Amino acid sequence: RATLHTPSPRPHGRAMRLLVIAATLGVTFAFASAPPCKECEDCDTCPGKEEVCGFTLPPKNEIWPPTEILQKKAGPNAIEPQFEAELEWWRTTVLEQLPKDRLQSDTEYALTVDELKLVNMTLVDWIAARKAGTYTCEAIAVALTKRAKYMQYIQKQNHFMYWHNVPDWPDKVVAQAVALDDKAAIEGIDAISPLYCYPVPAKGTMATTDFPSSIGFALLDDMYAVSDSALVTLVREANGVIFGKTNVPELARNRATGNYANGLCLSPWNVDDITGGSSGGSAAAVASLTAAIAITEDTGGSTNIPATRNHNFGYDPPKYHYPNGGNPALTVRNDQLGLNARTIDDIIEFDKAVLGTTAEHAEAKAFVDGLINSQIRIGCSSFYYVANISADTTPAIAKKYAEARAVLVDAGFTFVGDCLDYDPTEAGPDGGNTYSVWYSNLAEFIGIMLDNHELSPLQVMNNGVYDFGQSISVGYLYAGYTSVSEETRALFAGPIPAAQAASYNEYFDTYDVDLLMGPASVCDKVTWSEDIGGAIDPSLGCDGGRFSSGCASACHVRGVNGGDDKTFTKAKFVVPIGLTDSGNHFSIHFMSRAGPRNSTLQPIEWVNDFEGPKTWNLPEIYMVKRITDTLAAAGIKRAEATINYLSGIL
Repeated sequence: RATLHTPSPRPHGRAMRLLVIAATLGVTFAFASAPPCKECEDCDTCPGKEEVCGFTLPPKNEIWPPTEILQKKAGPNAIEPQFEAELEWWRTTVLEQLPKDRLQSDTEYALTVDELKLVNMTLVDWIAARKAGTYTCEAIAVALTKRAKYMQYIQKQNHFMYWHNVPDWPDKVVAQAVALDDKAAIEGIDAISPLYCYPVPAKGTMATTDFPSSIGFALLDDMYAVSDSALVTLVREANGVIFGKTNVPELARNRATGNYANGLCLSPWNVDDITGGSSGGSAAAVASLTAAIAITEDTGGSTNIPATRNHNFGYDPPKYHYPNGGNPALTVRNDQLGLNARTIDDIIEFDKAVLGTTAEHAEAKAFVDGLINSQIRIGCSSFYYVANISADTTPAIAKKYAEARAVLVDAGFTFVGDCLDYDPTEAGPDGGNTYSVWYSNLAEFIGIMLDNHELSPLQVMNNGVYDFGQSISVGYLYAGYTSVSEETRALFAGPIPAAQAASYNEYFDTYDVDLLMGPASVCDKVTWSEDIGGAIDPSLGCDGGRFSSGCASACHVRGVNGGDDKTFTKAKFVVPIGLTDSGNHFSIHFMSRAGPRNSTLQPIEWVNDFEGPKTWNLPEIYMVKRITDTLAAAGIKRAEATINYLSGIL
């Protein structure tokens, strides 16, 4: 493969096109890393040094452990974990101090009566209000950025990044909105359709020109992309406002969220709760009524887990549904941008808007509207979910799940008794490790999208990057998967996902199933105290000692974690259904078949179709909406996060 060189300072257009093509096709170019720094490369092993190759590390966020107890279990500058000290810091510095008992109305970020209405609006509500001329674009941008400031400066939630180095970034959000007001005033209201200037938070891994694009790395903290990522471009073209960048772990490679420069992303439900990752910032922003919808991304659970942990609707679409260019991939094929939202209707509205698929949505809706409930067939899986809901979850979860299932049975939905009980990933050839492209993709992002040819991935990895608890770990950076063979790339581009999809679809075809359904989690709660505590004493681990490590992974089912299915194309949905008897929120999960419905083609013929996934699973979205509406009519519906009541906006 050709090595990409950039002789001129900023080859914006060509570089972006190459990266978009690479990300879309699953292709990675070799990129020449910068030569080693003459100065000390490992800041952590050079006491007193703050500069690395002329770049200064940002200050450590206050919601990140103090320097003397930082941990990093792997790498050339590894630091032995001090879990007892970390847990003590967490309890005294964070849990005893937060959340603050201060109403938003008692702060400088107080909302007017109209602004209170705006922060509670769904995307669908907002579009109707803006079309009617009830509010301006500026009004909603001001209201939502006030909410973001309250959540950051009063509650220290760290849902968004770059407060420390670009504190006026909310002003950029408002400026975008004002520009769209001006456009509407000159050209008419339809000129700002179809998103009508709604502010949409972008996941922190997405390249943007007007907000920094560090992908969570401290050493990239002040760097901006030379071009917007492909989906950010679509949002702008749909007349949406980019609402800053949400918090992520470095390179989005953890199932919890936080980093050295931007701190731990805290839960709007309970400060001790893990927000999930890697899209924890986007999910928490939605749950805290800072935005109605936000962009996420999933490689191995990063849309599904945050949706589950924050009690949002989650949409993890099939591969290539949204363009992934400008969002550095961890794997050959698994990475896919998605959404978290407070309603399924907002997911539908956003999807139509950015992809221009209004007609296709109308067709899918009409098809599902023509079905009676008994024609929607729901399957089960002991592999992706649980074998026995009572034995494999908690009493509170088992009861809530049974209540939801009973409502759907009474409403006439058909539940298939035989469950998918095998592992589809055992089908097809062995292609090696799909994560083996992350290093070269990181090099490309730094060199092409950030136009920086002084820093190598190794320097970025070794400075200002640390672990927290057991669920944020950067050990993968040093696991050795830093190159990929042409054979491996070719296998993951076609034969492997095709074989796995065919195996997975055997169940759907045999039993004429539309959706798999199961519990999203098996633990009543997922907390940092237990995640850290399990490393000290297994009895202190997740769910009362049931799991001793990695709560953010262990407490979720395979279908949510994604490691056993993301290689082959399908849609996934998280549906929040309220509180259990334990007082904790709970969600159910759905998975569609792989590939197009009712297709006579073999998977190898559609596995690299880049257009079909935009509409393949639209009928399933409307089936999930039917299920959601049925449950809501019975009182089984999403609950609002605690912080929204504590802050006085509900």
